[in-house]
Amino acid sequence: MKLLATLMQVMPVFAIIGTFLLILAYDRKNLVERVKSKGIEAEGTVVEMRQNPGVVQRR
Repeated sequence: MKLLATLMQVMPVFAIIGTFLLILAYDRKNLVERVKSKGIEAEGTVVEMRQNPGVVQRR
Protein backbone atom coordinates (compact mmCIF):
# COMPACT_ATOMS: atom_id res chain seq x y z
CA MET A 1 0.00 0.00 0.00
CA LYS A 2 2.90 2.33 0.59
CA LEU A 3 3.87 2.03 -3.08
CA LEU A 4 0.39 3.02 -4.20
CA ALA A 5 0.39 6.06 -1.90
CA THR A 6 3.77 7.14 -3.21
CA LEU A 7 2.63 6.79 -6.83
CA MET A 8 -0.47 8.85 -6.13
CA GLN A 9 1.71 11.68 -4.82
CA VAL A 10 4.16 11.57 -7.75
CA MET A 11 1.66 11.23 -10.62
CA PRO A 12 0.75 14.95 -10.82
CA VAL A 13 4.43 15.82 -11.23
CA PHE A 14 4.77 13.30 -14.06
CA ALA A 15 1.64 14.72 -15.69
CA ILE A 16 3.03 18.25 -15.63
CA ILE A 17 6.38 17.11 -17.02
CA GLY A 18 4.64 15.07 -19.75
CA THR A 19 2.46 18.01 -20.75
CA PHE A 20 5.49 20.29 -20.95
CA LEU A 21 7.37 17.78 -23.13
CA LEU A 22 4.33 17.39 -25.40
CA ILE A 23 4.14 21.16 -25.92
CA LEU A 24 7.90 21.32 -26.56
CA ALA A 25 7.71 18.50 -29.14
CA TYR A 26 4.82 20.21 -30.96
CA ASP A 27 6.75 23.48 -31.04
CA ARG A 28 9.87 21.78 -32.43
CA LYS A 29 7.81 19.99 -35.09
CA ASN A 30 6.59 23.29 -36.54
CA LEU A 31 9.88 25.19 -36.14
CA VAL A 32 11.10 24.85 -39.75
CA GLU A 33 7.80 25.92 -41.29
CA ARG A 34 7.55 28.87 -38.92
CA VAL A 35 11.07 30.06 -39.75
CA LYS A 36 10.41 29.69 -43.48
CA SER A 37 7.19 31.68 -43.32
CA LYS A 38 8.44 34.47 -41.05
CA GLY A 39 12.12 34.51 -41.93
CA ILE A 40 14.01 37.21 -43.80
CA GLU A 41 15.42 36.40 -47.21
CA ALA A 42 18.97 37.61 -47.69
CA GLU A 43 21.57 37.67 -50.44
CA GLY A 44 25.30 37.52 -50.00
CA THR A 45 28.63 36.63 -51.54
CA VAL A 46 30.63 33.54 -50.60
CA VAL A 47 34.10 34.66 -49.58
CA GLU A 48 35.52 31.37 -48.29
CA MET A 49 34.74 27.70 -48.71
CA ARG A 50 35.64 25.38 -45.84
CA GLN A 51 36.19 21.63 -46.07
CA ASN A 52 34.49 20.79 -42.75
CA PRO A 53 32.19 23.66 -41.76
CA GLY A 54 30.96 21.78 -38.68
CA VAL A 55 34.45 21.22 -37.23
CA VAL A 56 36.19 24.02 -35.35
CA GLN A 57 39.89 24.08 -36.15
CA ARG A 58 42.23 25.23 -33.43
CA ARG A 59 45.37 27.09 -34.36
